[in-house]
Amino acid sequence: MGHTGRQRVAVLLTACVLVLVDWARPVAAQGATVVCESTQGERAFCSADTSQGVTLQRQLGDAPCKGNWGSDESGIWVANGCRGEFLLGQASGRVDAGANLADVLVGVLGGGQGAAPSGSQGLLACESKDNRRVTCPADTRGGVVLVRQLSKAPCAGHWGQTADAIWVDGGCRAEFVVTPVPPPPPATPTPAVTPTPVRRGPIVRSVQTMTPTPAPEQTLVCESQDNRRAFCSADTRGGVDLRRQLGQVPCLGHWGYDSDGVWVDKGCRAEFRVQPVGSVAVAQTGTVVCSSKNNRRSFCSADTRNGVALQRELSDGACIGSWGYDEDGIWVDNGCRAEFRTTKVTPSPTPLPGPGSVVTCESQGNQRTYCQADTRTGVKLQRQLSSSACVGHWGYDAGGIWVDSGCRAELLIR
Repeated sequence: MGHTGRQRVAVLLTACVLVLVDWARPVAAQGATVVCESTQGERAFCSADTSQGVTLQRQLGDAPCKGNWGSDESGIWVANGCRGEFLLGQASGRVDAGANLADVLVGVLGGGQGAAPSGSQGLLACESKDNRRVTCPADTRGGVVLVRQLSKAPCAGHWGQTADAIWVDGGCRAEFVVTPVPPPPPATPTPAVTPTPVRRGPIVRSVQTMTPTPAPEQTLVCESQDNRRAFCSADTRGGVDLRRQLGQVPCLGHWGYDSDGVWVDKGCRAEFRVQPVGSVAVAQTGTVVCSSKNNRRSFCSADTRNGVALQRELSDGACIGSWGYDEDGIWVDNGCRAEFRTTKVTPSPTPLPGPGSVVTCESQGNQRTYCQADTRTGVKLQRQLSSSACVGHWGYDAGGIWVDSGCRAELLIR
């Protein structure tokens, strides 16, 4: 055997020993995952137990996370638009003990590193845990198809899509095929133009009027959980239409919008079309639907400081003489159900709590709650108020502090 052959055998034996030793090494238990997001390019911090290491498991956005995330003893930070899913309890940079041995050896003998097996392009698994709504980022412009249900809970009526994500709830776990958007056709080269001989005469200037391209419409999913009223922020200056009802509860008379967003109640779950600004002329008013059930008087909270007008009657019974309003809202009775218009009143800005302030933020019904605050100097968990653990269930970004999973706490703005 020549010198070159002996070298290759030595390299092969060394690679086998190294891989087998790595296989024999105990693997850290699979830890929890934390999603941390930098919105509008701002730095954000997500509280987490990082004592056993952190690994970037999946990048969720287009902005690169390489070099734009890190961790300390208190949690994970992201910046410059990085949105990622992080795995706790496993140090980054370590080859997985379950990696395919042949791939690793081929990579070593070939002078490189073993390549990770690639997943099926366009296949995405999205899972609702504890019956909660989960959003999985995806480019859905090409279409989405549910190909395999993974859960016992039915997925019919418990999944949907927006322009940039797929959502599931009610315990639905499924695999979806996301059809990629075809690339735009190559630009046709502009043929060369033969210059026209210049003739003497008057100069005529041609002015071309450019027609602005209207902004595309957007879709918004808004849901009333446990029959409670929910509010979804949106720029509604161009108008809002109900596009698709997502649940069994009828939404007629149980949704509306004002200048700040869309609201739903009584279990209404629906997808709304938010028209671009400038598509239609919309007055600076809010819309409130108020209904009298079983001919009894009902009250609907509203800002009535600038007056109220009956915009559209939705019931068979006449509303004339069966509605009114006071400083707190609108009332209806005798079966009146109608849509009312209230004039917008611009509130005076309220200063946000800043450095040195203590903010109490509470997650109600295990849902995520967002508390606005000036967090530019950082935030520290000062005192936990709930029996539910707050570690891993609070964080902050440039706009404020968030808590979820029942965490209730006092947080100090440094």
